[in-house]
Amino acid sequence: MSGTELNRHPLTGLWKTRTEDAKARLDRAAESLGELSKNPETIQQADGDGRNNAIRVYLDALEEYANISKVYQDLVLHGTVPDEARLHTGHGHCE
Repeated sequence: MSGTELNRHPLTGLWKTRTEDAKARLDRAAESLGELSKNPETIQQADGDGRNNAIRVYLDALEEYANISKVYQDLVLHGTVPDEARLHTGHGHCE
C-alpha cells in the first residue's frame, strides 16, 4: 500500500461525514421551503422576504452539498486527495 492510500483512509471518513452533514443541511432547508409553500401566512417575516430567504438558504445548501459530494466522490472513486486550501477560498464550503 502506498503512502497516499494509507493517508486517504482517514480522509474518506472525514469527507463522508462532511457529505452526510451537508445532506442533512440540504434536507432541513428543503423542509423549511416546503413548509413555507404549505403555509403561505408564514412567508412574511420581519424583513418581508421570508420565501426569498428560504430559497437562498436552500440554494446555498444545494451548492454546498454538490461541492462536498464531488470531493467525496473524487476521493473514493479516483483517489483524488482534496485541496483543502482551494475548498476554503470559495470553491466549496467546509466547516
